[in-house]
Amino acid sequence: MNNPLIILSLAILPALLLMIFIYRQEKTKKEPLRLLLKGFLYGTYSVLLVFAIHFCLEILGIDVQRNVFLSAFVSAALIEESAKFYFLKKLIWNDPHFDERFDGIIYAVFVSLGFAVVENLLYLFVYVPEAALETGFQRAIWAVPAHFLFAVIMGYYFSMARFSTERRNYYLTLSLLMAVLAHGMYDVLLMFAEAISNLSPVMSSLTMVGFYIFDILLWKMGLKRIRRLTLADEYNNLKF
Repeated sequence: MNNPLIILSLAILPALLLMIFIYRQEKTKKEPLRLLLKGFLYGTYSVLLVFAIHFCLEILGIDVQRNVFLSAFVSAALIEESAKFYFLKKLIWNDPHFDERFDGIIYAVFVSLGFAVVENLLYLFVYVPEAALETGFQRAIWAVPAHFLFAVIMGYYFSMARFSTERRNYYLTLSLLMAVLAHGMYDVLLMFAEAISNLSPVMSSLTMVGFYIFDILLWKMGLKRIRRLTLADEYNNLKF
C-alpha cells in the first residue's frame, strides 16, 4: 500500500528542489520570498483557469483531445502555458521588483512549478492513486523538470520584452509561443510513442529516442538562457 507521506513528498519535493536551484542562480539582487511565494500560489491558481477553459470548451462542444496533435498542442500546451503566462504577467509585469533580466525566468519558474505541484497532487491522489508511487517517480524525472524548462523559455523572452522598448510585443508573443511549441513537441512525442506502442513497437521506440534527444536539447537551451541572463545582470551591476 502506498504511503501517503511518500506520495506527498514525490508530488512536492521535485518542484521544491528546482525552485531552490533557480533561486540560487541569481547572483546579484535576490527576489523577495514573499513575491516568489505569491508566484507559486498564482501557479496553483492557473490550474483552476485551465479547468475553466476546458469546461467552457466542453460546453461549446469543442473537442481539443480528439487526436494526439490537438491533445498535445492545444489541450495541454496552449491552454496550460497561456494560463501560466496570464498569471506571470499579472504578477510582475508592472512590479518594481522586476528590475533585472533574470527576474523573468525566476518568476516564470515559480509560477510554472506551482502549476506542476497541483498537477502532481491530482495525478497521484485523484487520477491514478493505484499507481501513485510509479507515477510519482516518473513525473519527478520527466514532467516536473519539463514544466521548469518551459518556464525558463517563457521567462527568457518575457524579460526580453520587459527590457525592450521597440520589440516588446514581438518578445511577449515569443514568450508564449516558444513555451507552447516546446511543451507541445514534448507532449506529442510522448503521446505518439504511447499511441503506437502496440501497433509498431519499433516506431514507438524510435519516437522515444527522438523524445530523449529533444529533452536533452531543452536542457541545453534552458541552461544556456539561464547563464545568459545571469551574466547580463552581473555585467549591468558592475557597469553601474
